[in-house]
Amino acid sequence: MATITIEPVSGPKGRRDFIRAGKVAYAGDPHFVAPLEFEVGARLDPGANPALKGADVQLFIAKKDGAVAG
Repeated sequence: MATITIEPVSGPKGRRDFIRAGKVAYAGDPHFVAPLEFEVGARLDPGANPALKGADVQLFIAKKDGAVAG
């Protein structure tokens, strides 16, 4: 049986995995068009997104048997 865990994102690799998680989650959908990674990164950057200034943000990622699932 598959084990699914929800983990907090930390560090550059975790952030990169988070940004790319949509591609994994929608891999089987031929109509899915992934957003540009640099745009997603900018939306998550408090320096580039005024809505996040002064906010505490914690990203989470789902993993299935240790691999990114969404």
